[in-house]
Amino acid sequence: MKFQEEKQKEFLAKVRQEEEENRAKLLAEKLGFPYLNLSFVPIEEDALVIISKEQSESAKAAVINKEAKLLQLVALNPDEKKVQSLIADLEKNGFIAKVFVVSEKSLKKALSQYPLREEVREITGTVKIASDVLIRFKKEIVNTKNLKKILENLFKAKATEIVEAILAGALINKASDIHFEPEKDKIRIRLRLDGVLEDIVFMPVSIYHLVLNRVKLLSGLKLNIHKKAQDGRFTIASADMSVEIRTSILPGAYGENIVIRVLDPSMIKIDLEDLGIRDDDLKIIENQLQKPTGMILTTGPTGSGKTTTLYAFIKKILTPDAKIITIEDPI
Repeated sequence: MKFQEEKQKEFLAKVRQEEEENRAKLLAEKLGFPYLNLSFVPIEEDALVIISKEQSESAKAAVINKEAKLLQLVALNPDEKKVQSLIADLEKNGFIAKVFVVSEKSLKKALSQYPLREEVREITGTVKIASDVLIRFKKEIVNTKNLKKILENLFKAKATEIVEAILAGALINKASDIHFEPEKDKIRIRLRLDGVLEDIVFMPVSIYHLVLNRVKLLSGLKLNIHKKAQDGRFTIASADMSVEIRTSILPGAYGENIVIRVLDPSMIKIDLEDLGIRDDDLKIIENQLQKPTGMILTTGPTGSGKTTTLYAFIKKILTPDAKIITIEDPI
């Protein structure tokens, strides 16, 4: 008897769902929008967070996919004023929205996949470190041992605070790279100092996914891609500085590796004479820089000073009558 009742309930639920999808199809046809059933459609978290969950719930619409500036926006009724207002706001930010009509079940699926509030806080592509926080870190982080103690105490804090502390520690110690390297039961964090990688601390695996998602969100990378390499960028902003960050995410045996490259502009404002080049080599370089044509190659491993040297070259020949264009990837 119970089996029959359960079968009957399943049948009625299926019929109601079919009716709901049919109503969505009819509305789509009436309004001239394409219909979409999200039952078997993947939804990208980094697309969802382009608009807040509150906005999505209010407009009964959600962004489910993002390819560059092209968005897929699903809505119960695209003709509603709140949906039209949402589309206008997205267009103001340079996005192009392709709109689909969906059923209530499909919309509920999209809304249920919003990441936790912890993971979507301050997703702006910029990490803002307040001056007082940076001053405090400068007092506390005298060396890498102090940084290790601070990070170990922060491992129970929010991912935003952990990432902020690691970035501040890298800036204060003048590190050129930050490496997060998953191992079997822990995450090794290393900094590249004067061209050499140094172990700083081990992070528990349990909080690494939050840190990984935070870095991905800041860098404009996809949260749901784990088996492919991704490259992104963001900025560290403070009252007296702006530092560009390059991010590489690489799949590994025990999870995704993060490599963060710190491009501190203060580190490339060095005169050619202060680079420590031998006098005889310096004369050769200065002679070559004066020539109207030619090529100078700088080679070496990561963190060896290639970019710093090139900028010193540019600084040497930069005059009001000169036009200098650099071709860089990334810029």
